[in-house]
Amino acid sequence: TVSCSDGISEATAKVHIEVEPVNDLPPVFGKNPYRICIKEETPSDSLPLFILQVSASDGDVGQNTRIEYSLTGDKIEDKFLIDKTTGRITLVKPLDRDPPSGRPEWMFNVLAHDNDGSGNSLDSTAEVRVCLYDINDNHPKFLKNYWTEVYENIAAGSHVIFVEASDNDENDTLTYSIIKNA
Repeated sequence: TVSCSDGISEATAKVHIEVEPVNDLPPVFGKNPYRICIKEETPSDSLPLFILQVSASDGDVGQNTRIEYSLTGDKIEDKFLIDKTTGRITLVKPLDRDPPSGRPEWMFNVLAHDNDGSGNSLDSTAEVRVCLYDINDNHPKFLKNYWTEVYENIAAGSHVIFVEASDNDENDTLTYSIIKNA
């Protein structure tokens, strides 16, 4: 209510001030980073596989609180997808943990974008880390073919040859045995 006076009489009026919301608060993620561990080499018949849901909130009001999600990062577009409205992340292609082309962890960012429709949008990011549990999916390999000669009167228990093999799996403890004594 405002009033004015000419010294003799007074008048009042009601003034209504309506505050328009402004997009001044960026989205805030519930946690950062997000972490999940899954087995490597997810079978194709299990894909797409839901792995994680991210969530951000916005302290603004009205349309300024509508958040859309997207993924950012190097070479993740073909492996992961995100639902732009729910924040649900799915795996769409199997991931390999083992060398030479695999890796034990995938890291990328989720972008939360609040869209007020006027071009005054604010963004926030959260890191996502997907670690891979190793499965025994590689066969051991001998490093080369072996051949040696020994004298016929060599003593039992003598060292004859050293053979070596490798396995790309993390659980690469190898045991050796002679399966046929020709």
